Amino acid sequence: MARPESPKVAYLDSSAFIAAIKGESGSEPIQALLAEVEKGRITLIASTASLVEVRGGGHGSPVDSVVDKRIRAMFEGPSVILIELDRAVGFKAREFAQSFRLSTWDAVHLASAVVGGAEVLMAIDEDFPMDTEVEGVWVSRPYPLGGPSLFNITSP
Repeated sequence: MARPESPKVAYLDSSAFIAAIKGESGSEPIQALLAEVEKGRITLIASTASLVEVRGGGHGSPVDSVVDKRIRAMFEGPSVILIELDRAVGFKAREFAQSFRLSTWDAVHLASAVVGGAEVLMAIDEDFPMDTEVEGVWVSRPYPLGGPSLFNITSP
């Protein structure tokens, strides 16, 4: 399986969501993907764990209620499917935690992407098995959708 250039169903690890929210360098492909989700052109799969991990503050910093409200609205959007941490996801996450030596939550995210039928899982966290296919899901750092364009093709 090659990297899907125009996926219709995508999964973002919490690290990718957080990078986009903070406007971190390199998060532009994530922001573009989220814009496509808002337009209904891409379905976003997310674990219910993301509801806890992705928020407008926390971990010692105050909550920005405006940012938090936007995040919550995004998760409640019509193009977002939340995957529950149920028995099937739990056993799949256990398998991935062992085979790929993932942390608990990274394993839950990968399992949720697989069970939810995502074509691609994008993550900033390098602990994932990057640039590989895992049970039908391409795992990668964020990349621009749509393949090469006129402006990013290098000349010979």
